[in-house]
Amino acid sequence: MAMRDDIKAAFRSLAASKTFTVVALLVLALGIGASTAIFSVVDAVVLRGLPFDEADRLVAVGQRRAPSADEPARPNADPQSVSSAAPQNYMDWAARQQVFESIAAIAGTNFILREPGAEVEDLRGQRVTASFFDVLRAEPRVGRRFRVENETDGQHLIAVLSDELWTRRFGADPNVVGKLIHLEGGPYEIVGVMPAGFKYPVGAARPTDLWVPYVVPTDERIRDPQQISIYLSTIARLKPGVSIGQAQANMEQIAAALEAEHPKWNKGSLVGVRPLRDHIVGARTRQWMLLLLGAVGIVLLIACANVANLLLAKSSSREREVGIRAALGAGRWRLIRQLMVESLVLSTIGTVLAVVLAWWAVGLLRTSMPEGVPRIAAIALDWRVLGAAALLSIVTGLLFGLVPALQLSRPDLAGALKEGGRGSSTGRAGQFTRNALVVIEVQLAVILLVGAALFIGSFRALVTIDPGFDPDDLLVTSLVPPLTMAAGTTGRPDHGPKVEAV
Repeated sequence: MAMRDDIKAAFRSLAASKTFTVVALLVLALGIGASTAIFSVVDAVVLRGLPFDEADRLVAVGQRRAPSADEPARPNADPQSVSSAAPQNYMDWAARQQVFESIAAIAGTNFILREPGAEVEDLRGQRVTASFFDVLRAEPRVGRRFRVENETDGQHLIAVLSDELWTRRFGADPNVVGKLIHLEGGPYEIVGVMPAGFKYPVGAARPTDLWVPYVVPTDERIRDPQQISIYLSTIARLKPGVSIGQAQANMEQIAAALEAEHPKWNKGSLVGVRPLRDHIVGARTRQWMLLLLGAVGIVLLIACANVANLLLAKSSSREREVGIRAALGAGRWRLIRQLMVESLVLSTIGTVLAVVLAWWAVGLLRTSMPEGVPRIAAIALDWRVLGAAALLSIVTGLLFGLVPALQLSRPDLAGALKEGGRGSSTGRAGQFTRNALVVIEVQLAVILLVGAALFIGSFRALVTIDPGFDPDDLLVTSLVPPLTMAAGTTGRPDHGPKVEAV
């Protein structure tokens, strides 16, 4: 009952000070809204774990090129990054490794769907080894997955569909297993459909439509120094109890042995093992995202200091009201609770407005961010983000309401009860508190400005790098030729050695 009375009193107080309420709500909506929108981006890209069983044991394995005088490392390169692998190396890794439960190879590719009587469609696909599903511990919702024998010519013309493709092109037909999907290059038999929540690569701007078996081409089963193709993405699952360091040591031993056996082929080629989530995000992206989150955190603190100052300024008109309540027997805790409830009501309304603003901002960020940002498709206002917004509502309400509440809970009764009397909030203590808040605001603003200047300086240095040629009036385009392999040929990617990263 007492809490309900405090809430009613809070709404009456806010309604009585319309100018203060509007200004405070605008400040809070901007501060909490910006923080919520940026947190949704950071959460999707950096903080959220991978949606797989025991995802902390998933790693990316790939080749690394040792820096040399002829090809030094790039200044901003991620030292822990791993690149694609050659099929020959992958086969040796899989045969010799002792630290992974399973290891899988992935080659991105495009397919052209030519169903009779239906519109031609460009599909995003992946050629994967049968162990791909073991690594991710993923099972189809309908049918089965690949088997090892499907990694050979003549048995590889099968496909596992994504749930989205199954629904879009086959009407979610539960009897789709055994039917053919007509891709350019030959018909593939559908053997399974993955669950709706299965996405790989995780958070890709363009999701994968189907998976087919990867067959190592015949000419890539031998090591020809004149022909080296590096295009496989490799993922693995660590054995229980095996650390990243132990896996790295084991793979380095294998790499050293391969270099000794094939010096012309593997000279200067290193191998790296990295947590799959870190591989997807990248160290540089993670650093910049966390710095951005810190920047909006400073903006939120400035907003809290602003609202606290507004509350202190407003408190001068409430000294008489609080003094009368104290004279009638209201204890200090009772006064603090009422004032804190008012602050929390104000922050709650501000958060509701902030969520609306964040919803608009998240949509804008998702469509305007470069496609190279990892997991961009996962950016959304989900329950994690809304929970963070609710937590921000409570924290900000406590932050900007505590100091004014403590200040007002000790009224000068003699001065407050006099007609026209001025309370302690305008006295020396109140003035000191307000000045201190102004100093905090200025300090935070300076930190924010310095950080913004560093961001701008780094961006300016990036865009003014001399490329070594005149870029004016030059255009860049990318072509992906259609799949033209005849049925029964091997699983070499149809668009060259470079494929989309994991």
